[in-house]
Amino acid sequence: MENILSTLLNVRARYIAYRVVIATKSTLGETKTTFNTRRKEHINYIKHYHPEKSAKHTLDLDHRMNWSKTQIVAFENDFRKRRFIESFFVNSTPNVIYEKSSNLFP
Repeated sequence: MENILSTLLNVRARYIAYRVVIATKSTLGETKTTFNTRRKEHINYIKHYHPEKSAKHTLDLDHRMNWSKTQIVAFENDFRKRRFIESFFVNSTPNVIYEKSSNLFP
């Protein structure tokens, strides 16, 4: 089962909403690219001190993203629906690291 999950996360998972554990909290996101591509983007943001929110949190508080505990929370091709799903999980997940912005649904 772990090999199937690993394959989904690293190769085939596109158009997803996902959750990544950071220390005792988690962050949520969505992407139309493969999850592996999005993970590499997060890693590069941290490496190059990019002001992206999860990278900023990681750098400011020395918390590391635990990629092995990543969960795909939904598959959805439609961007607006994916953003709605992301918003739902942001609002219903305790200890979430996420700065609510005007581009997310309320």
